[in-house]
Amino acid sequence: MKTPALNLLSEAIGDFISFLKSPEKQIWKRNDEADPADIDLSFQPEAPLPVLDTLQNPGACTLCERRISYKPGQFHIQAPTVPYLILVHNSFQQTASRVFHHAESDEVFQKIIEGVLGYSADNFLIRDPLRCHFGKEEVGNPEWFANCVSHIIDDLERWKIKGILVMGEAATLVEKNKDELKKRIGKVTEFCSLPAVFTPGPTRLVFLRQNKYPSDKINEERRKIFAAVKIFKDQVMNC
Repeated sequence: MKTPALNLLSEAIGDFISFLKSPEKQIWKRNDEADPADIDLSFQPEAPLPVLDTLQNPGACTLCERRISYKPGQFHIQAPTVPYLILVHNSFQQTASRVFHHAESDEVFQKIIEGVLGYSADNFLIRDPLRCHFGKEEVGNPEWFANCVSHIIDDLERWKIKGILVMGEAATLVEKNKDELKKRIGKVTEFCSLPAVFTPGPTRLVFLRQNKYPSDKINEERRKIFAAVKIFKDQVMNC
């Protein structure tokens, strides 16, 4: 499958999943039909990615043979004006102009970063712990994550990064132990030998809002996120 077609297919699946999860949509089905939310929509091409894909992503990694495609911008070499790394995760990311694939999550993210840290998000180095798209069953493969960490370490050294903010789903990829992750949230810990702060991300707020959670629950989660990002500013960036 040619790279442009594969990217379009990946984007279409991501939009379809969002449609299924939207609380504003009603889906009618027969009793003998499977729930759409339970259908595995991941896919795995039968053949390796064409050489064209790597040519379109100079310097891109070829370590993971089961990747589907590269996420846009993950291998671009551009020095951040603020020497800090922000890790976020997108299951489907084909929108190079945004950090998050879905516009609402991206808008919330931009407000959090600029409102608390005082810089536009594009001043930071922003990466995904998984720089490529994988099938649903492959996302948690520790071998692929280890390969991606090697690139994170390269970025840290190249740009002399001083600290790391790990947000949302990226935190669950970096720290898979749920109990340990809870201990890390909103505190200065360590990742790749640098000070790091873990926090829920903008997608969490969007999820709560779309599913009509009580306003006090949403505000509580918002305060938790803003407090964690402020700890990153006060105890990592301003130290």
